[in-house]
Amino acid sequence: MILGKPPVIRSDGTPLRDYIFVKDVTEAYLKLAKALSLNKNRFSAQAFNFGTGKPISVLDLVKQIIKISGRTYLRPQILSQDKIKGEIDKQYLSSQKAKKMLHWQPRYNLNKGLKETFIWYAHFLKEEANV
Repeated sequence: MILGKPPVIRSDGTPLRDYIFVKDVTEAYLKLAKALSLNKNRFSAQAFNFGTGKPISVLDLVKQIIKISGRTYLRPQILSQDKIKGEIDKQYLSSQKAKKMLHWQPRYNLNKGLKETFIWYAHFLKEEANV
């Protein structure tokens, strides 16, 4: 989209996913590492999920990115009218355990994370083009 090309969705766009901003994941793992260092007995051998708990369809995600890009003339190219064989239709996490035990929750909502990501990629691609 940054280059003015329409996004490609390889499925029908309906699968649900839980997208989380990388800074939230980094903060989650740092909190877990700190908790382990302070109280290994309580936190070792535990499994934690880090997610937003707010699934969104691939198509709705792409529409949100198009809006953020300001290139509202772009339309996603959807490659399939059916479900992709073997693809998980609904995939998202509960982070309740991380919230309770680590006092962690994501700070970025989807829109804020997508905006920051879009700006980063736009800047990165601009620098690459000047090489």
